[in-house]
Amino acid sequence: MTLSDVKFIKGQGGLGQKLPGKDHYSGLLFFADNKPAAFLTEQVQFIADITDAESKGILADKSDETKATGGTVVITDAANTGSIETIKMQNVILGQYTVVTGDDENSIAAALADNINATTSQHGYTAIATNDTIELTPPDGLGASINGIAPVYESTDGGNATTTPFTGGVDAFFDVIHYHISEFFRINPGGALWVMMADVPTTYTFEEVAILQNSANGDLRQIGVLVHTTSLDTNHILSLQSVAEQLEQEHKPVSLILAPNIKNISDLSTLPDLHGYEANKVSVVIGQDGSGKGGKLFSLRPYSITALGALLGTVSKSKVSEDIGWVAKYKASDVELDVATIANGQIVSNIPVNLLNLLDEKGYVFLRKHIGLTGSYWNFGWTADEITSDYNTIERNRTIDKAIRGVRTYILPALNGPVKVDSDTGKLDITFIKYLESEAGKALLQMQKDGEISGYSVFIDPEQNVLSTNRVDIVFKIVPVGIAKEIVAKIGYSLKK
Repeated sequence: MTLSDVKFIKGQGGLGQKLPGKDHYSGLLFFADNKPAAFLTEQVQFIADITDAESKGILADKSDETKATGGTVVITDAANTGSIETIKMQNVILGQYTVVTGDDENSIAAALADNINATTSQHGYTAIATNDTIELTPPDGLGASINGIAPVYESTDGGNATTTPFTGGVDAFFDVIHYHISEFFRINPGGALWVMMADVPTTYTFEEVAILQNSANGDLRQIGVLVHTTSLDTNHILSLQSVAEQLEQEHKPVSLILAPNIKNISDLSTLPDLHGYEANKVSVVIGQDGSGKGGKLFSLRPYSITALGALLGTVSKSKVSEDIGWVAKYKASDVELDVATIANGQIVSNIPVNLLNLLDEKGYVFLRKHIGLTGSYWNFGWTADEITSDYNTIERNRTIDKAIRGVRTYILPALNGPVKVDSDTGKLDITFIKYLESEAGKALLQMQKDGEISGYSVFIDPEQNVLSTNRVDIVFKIVPVGIAKEIVAKIGYSLKK
């Protein structure tokens, strides 16, 4: 025996050490007409962690689902003795009964209902028999997915029945929102997240992105947008870009990640080439889980779930200069996302390499596998911009956005201030030039120290005629950090080293 004692077991509460700065400030935008009470009074909420989300009514229990009704089986003719009567739903056997002497329509209905209820743990359905009519109640989670589908009645000898389809089901959606929030914090427990739930619009203009950004005082660096009610629409990319450009003009730059619905796209090669849209502020994620929580949600929904939450978490966790596909640092999976899937349900490991290469060349963000390593990884941080653009990746945009925000912070106090000029030449005073160059370079100097840029220069032309123009031009040059998207290793035998 051991000595008596009082023991303590330390638990993990998922508190998450909050990160310095604001590079991890992120937003998630969802469209849903049914909302938790907290979002009815304030459509944008700061979410500290998944427990906080649950306290605000974002639960994974499908409590917002409306179950379909109307699925009935009416026994119209009693089967002969020894006949096996079966009720199925979507090829799943719900209940069976072997007819005995003396059975009529009512007793057969009652026996089938009893068998359905005895096997509920296997299929989730329950049944009530009233005379010759069996009324089915579906399990949690099916929602609208069984609307229009009728149960099937089969008899091996003489039995007949009429059936009516299920109607009126409405899918749960809070569990999808819960999933993406939990995935965000799984990847980045130290992240800061604002969530917005907007009404489903007739036409998507994404003005809600600006509302979300403004609700966070313009501090959000990246926002994920889930669009599940319509299929992938390239106009959505252009609309998002337009909103992002306006926010940039207002000094609130942000990178946007669109998670579209591609569940109905069986031929992935038909997806449009994103590099033709000049939308450098928008990335499109089509990666998804195949066997975990995301895969289960996908199986019960008529739309893609995607890995939006996990991708947003990765972006928020990374340095602005780092690509999300960095293998050594940004593994996306634990149990969740381990079966890497495209958001139409195709498992990545079953997709030909040339098709995966095509999706990468077209600028999509998805999950992939690397031979010799366990887990799933992002392919690359593409944006929907020209392939030759300086801003065709998430990290290039985040880096330049951070530089602009930082430089503006330091030079803004000089706005409308006096500008000294040399009284003999009319040129800008050298002391003023050195002062302004020093102030303007402070943010870039810090980024260089932090390894977010490779170098920079600041130049102010002393020949400027500021007395006539009331304008001072400053030229910045930034040398970014390179990304090893491809490593070519030449290897072979030699007579000597």
